[in-house]
Amino acid sequence: MTAQSVRVVMTARPNTHMVVSEIQVLGSVPAASSDATLSSIGVGGTPLAGFSPEVTTYAVPSKGKVPTVSAVSADPYATVTITQPSGKDPSSVITVTSEDGSATSTYRVDLTR
Repeated sequence: MTAQSVRVVMTARPNTHMVVSEIQVLGSVPAASSDATLSSIGVGGTPLAGFSPEVTTYAVPSKGKVPTVSAVSADPYATVTITQPSGKDPSSVITVTSEDGSATSTYRVDLTR
């Protein structure tokens, strides 16, 4: 939940006065993440078996039609770019750029016969 405004109500007692010298409203703002890892890779709609964010190269058996490669970043605000495999180049390159732009990771999925 997010506050859109702050209201201060002060009720004075009879025959007194009030003085407000300062009002401080504190809130935490999340910092942009430097996480440039993936949480999963999918090949042809199926999660990649044995996926680990620390492993950046995979060989996946493929027969027939070239499957589509998908990926999900660990940080939902990171940017994921995928070069899809083709008949001429059976490799997919996945690049993850952290939300704050300070880090990138590259994953490679090679389709094998």
